[in-house]
Amino acid sequence: MGYNIKKEKKYILSQKRHSQLDAQAGLPPGLMIHFQEYDLSQLDLNDCADLVIQRTLEFGTWEETRWLFLIYGAERIHVFLRQRG
Repeated sequence: MGYNIKKEKKYILSQKRHSQLDAQAGLPPGLMIHFQEYDLSQLDLNDCADLVIQRTLEFGTWEETRWLFLIYGAERIHVFLRQRG
């Protein structure tokens, strides 16, 4: 059984309506350990987008990476990768 892109797209679309709520809730609990030097109550997901994208791509699980795409979208992550690699 291989990767099913249609199933993945359907999952992402079904979760989009929750992305605003997720952004307000902050980082997923599993990622918090990777931001130890920051006060998480003050970490703004919009202002610190590059930091959050970098650390999630580097240390995040598959579910946390899905969260990342729901919060920032593919285009924003693509821009980060082009600029920061």
